Amino acid sequence: MTQNNKIQVGVLLNLGYFRNAQLSVNFLLSQRNIGKTPFSRWIKKAPNYIPPFDIENGAVFLAARFNFKHALELSMKSLFLTAQKTIPSGHDLEKLCNEMKKELLNKAILKQSFEAWEWLIREYSINDKYTPKDAQNQLDRYMFDTNGKQFPYKNIHSVTRKDLKRFLIDIKTAKRLFWRMNAEHDSIRSYKKFNLNPNKIKNKTIICKFKNGRYITRRKAGVFKSAMLDY
Repeated sequence: MTQNNKIQVGVLLNLGYFRNAQLSVNFLLSQRNIGKTPFSRWIKKAPNYIPPFDIENGAVFLAARFNFKHALELSMKSLFLTAQKTIPSGHDLEKLCNEMKKELLNKAILKQSFEAWEWLIREYSINDKYTPKDAQNQLDRYMFDTNGKQFPYKNIHSVTRKDLKRFLIDIKTAKRLFWRMNAEHDSIRSYKKFNLNPNKIKNKTIICKFKNGRYITRRKAGVFKSAMLDY
């Protein structure tokens, strides 16, 4: 397989994982009771009561999270491949992001894109309340570790509709950010060749930062909308 073919396969795979996560979240949001808290305790005792978040829905949520995190991992490794750099091993998102900062920042991706991506990685590793903390990142991937410790599934039942909608926004943000960074590689190389400032590169994806530190992305007006990236 040629280098270009490998890059194309990598891009399609991680966008596919993003899309799977997105479809799963949309499915959960289509369920009326998902993420809604009953007004009073007696409602739970009703014969036709459906729990706001049952075990099956929890499994869909966990699968969506896994697909999303796997897409983040593949995205970073794909960027190393595009830049013709050695692809780091392992599944730790923070370590991969640190390697990106060391090897790709200002050489293959620009600062604004990286800072937004770094925030995203923190949100789904350090700050992720649904991810158990274990040294080898086994619980989040396999639901148990080599010591027999099990994934704390009960945390999943606290998921709200707000959590799901925010997750959906983050998936779209990640997809567009990856595409933006992937496009920056060739642009940076071209700009440096002609002694131009890479920071003047015009992107189709706009990065917005809020006061609370969150990032979202949107596409410039007039840019062709992609089903994979924008919906």
